[in-house]
Amino acid sequence: MPDILFALINAIEDGNIWLMLTLGILLVLFKAKSIVTFWDERRRIKLSHLKEALQCECIKGLTRRHLERELESEYYRLATGFKAEPQLRDAITRAHERFEGELKFDHFRRASSCLRLVNGRLAVNISPMDRFLGFGSFILGVLFYLTGFAIFMVGIADVSDNFVEGARLLLEGGLWFVLGVICFIETLKFRSTVLIEKELSKQDKGDSN
Repeated sequence: MPDILFALINAIEDGNIWLMLTLGILLVLFKAKSIVTFWDERRRIKLSHLKEALQCECIKGLTRRHLERELESEYYRLATGFKAEPQLRDAITRAHERFEGELKFDHFRRASSCLRLVNGRLAVNISPMDRFLGFGSFILGVLFYLTGFAIFMVGIADVSDNFVEGARLLLEGGLWFVLGVICFIETLKFRSTVLIEKELSKQDKGDSN
């Protein structure tokens, strides 16, 4: 880890943008476990504080109900990976049950930012920008993967003759692969949103018939 930090500092001083990005991503990857642990600990501390507050008899009425809803929301986020208001949580659960296993709950988690509550029922809001990002991310993801693969193969060929240059190309190829993964994650989010929208539309048509 100190070697990566030292190399990152040198890259910043030399103005090597690609090397800076590559080393920065490596640093994040190495520290990913610590970052996840930190956020998980923060959530558990919040849960502990909410439980402690609810044990206090002086907290009553609206304040107690609010804290109970917050505690429920935090547990829901730990279980599902996203936070939602009680009414929206209930609507998602009802929709998931209506789908009868057609869609896994992971689709709801990925599409959570586009889910809305309309007249007490679950609805999907896909803006033109969401559609543009969904299709654009897929195209960029493919291009990034192909670019990364090409650079990676050149790096493998060069590493035996010039280790430093070959290693740099391998790291740069890895960076393109990471960018491709980020794009495909955005594509998965859009795909899940579209699947939920189609399933809701199918269910609504069945109800009207």
